[in-house]
Amino acid sequence: MQLIRAFSHIELSKGFGAGEHAAITPVQGLITALASKQAPTLLVTASTRRCDELADELSSYLGKDAIAIFPAWETLPHEKLSPKSDTVAARAKALHNLENRRVVLTSIRGLIQPIVEGLMGIEIPILSIGTEIAMDQLIERLVFLGFTRTDLVERRGEIAVRGGIIDIFPADFDHPVRLDFFGDEVEEIASFTVGDQRTYAPFVGDLTIYPCRELLLTDDVKQRAAYIGAEFPALTEICHKIEQGMPVEGMESLIGLLAGGLTSLIDLLPKSYQIIVLDEPRIHSRSMDLIETNKEFLDASWSHAAIGAQAPIDLTEQLGTSGYYSLDDLRSRAEGRGLSWIALNPYASDIEEQSEFESFEAIPIYSKNIDDVESDLRKWLKDGYLIIFSAAGPGIL
Repeated sequence: MQLIRAFSHIELSKGFGAGEHAAITPVQGLITALASKQAPTLLVTASTRRCDELADELSSYLGKDAIAIFPAWETLPHEKLSPKSDTVAARAKALHNLENRRVVLTSIRGLIQPIVEGLMGIEIPILSIGTEIAMDQLIERLVFLGFTRTDLVERRGEIAVRGGIIDIFPADFDHPVRLDFFGDEVEEIASFTVGDQRTYAPFVGDLTIYPCRELLLTDDVKQRAAYIGAEFPALTEICHKIEQGMPVEGMESLIGLLAGGLTSLIDLLPKSYQIIVLDEPRIHSRSMDLIETNKEFLDASWSHAAIGAQAPIDLTEQLGTSGYYSLDDLRSRAEGRGLSWIALNPYASDIEEQSEFESFEAIPIYSKNIDDVESDLRKWLKDGYLIIFSAAGPGIL
C-alpha cells in the first residue's frame, strides 16, 4: 500500500529547497516522501531508532523497494572491534543501489563515518540458475569478500563446501542458501534452515552476495600491513596476519593506515540527490559528541599497548584522519558538488520566510483515553477533515 496516494492533493511549493524549513516531527516523513518525487533524497536523522521509525513510515508512503537504510557501524572508527557482517552488507547494499532508490536513510553517525574508497567499485557476485562460474573461483571470491569457511554454516558470513555443493549464509539474509553445481554451472539454488541443514524452498530470482567486511584484504592492503608491521614492531602480530591474507578482529581500527583512501557518503551520492537533515541543531550536537568521544577513545586506546604488545604505542597522529567527519565539512562537500542541503527543524529559529508547513499541528498523545479520541474524531469529521488511520500490523494470517 502506498499511503502517499491519500495525500496526492498536497504539493510542495516551488520555494521548497535548500535552506531551513520549520516542520513538526510527525509531518517530516510525509514531507520527505513528497520531496523524493522531485529528486532522490538522502535523509539524515539524529539516531538509529529515529532512522528505523522513518523507514517504516516511508515504506507505507513509497513502498519498501523505494527506500534503503545505510546503517552506521556499531563500533567507533578506532575501536579494536570489527563491525557486524550484516551491518557491512547493508551498507554495501545501500551504496550499490543508490541509483534506483528514492530515499536513502542514515543516522548522523552513519553520515559522518568514513568509507573506504573503491567500496562501490567492488565486483559483487550475482548468481542464478544457469550461471557458469568455477566453484574454486567463487569460493576464492567469497573469502575475499570476508566470508569465513567452515565445516557447517550456522551464522551470517560463513560458507561451507561439500563436493559440488556450496552453502552460503549471506550477511543480509535471514536464512542461508545452498548452491548445487553441475560442473561449472549452478544447477539449483535453495534456502535451508540452520537447525537441521535441510532445504525447504527454492530460491527465486538472482542471488546477490555483498561483502561481510568493509576493509578487504587486497594486495595493496597486505603490502601496507607489511610496511606498518616493520615501522611499528608492536603491531607486528596483527599486521603479519593481514599480510598473509588472514582477517583479524578489530583490523578496521587501522583503516586509516591500511586503506588506500577514505571518502564520505556525501562524495558517493549521485549528483541528482538532495539531502534532508531532520532537526539540524540536534544532529550537529550529536555529531560533535561523537567526534569528541571517538577522539578520547583514540587517545586512550592507541596511547597504551597494541594487541599483545608490551611497549606503549602512539598512533593518534597517523590514525586521526580516519575519524569521523564534521558536519560542517560534509555540508561544504555537498554544496561543492551542487547538492541541495535542506534542514527540517521542528522549531523555527532565524527563518525569514514563513514555512508552508507551520500550519500543521500534531495530534495529542491520548494514552489509551478512548473518550478523548472519540470526541476529537467527531469534531474533525464535523469540520470536514479527511481522517486516515495508519497502523502497523501483521496483516491477515
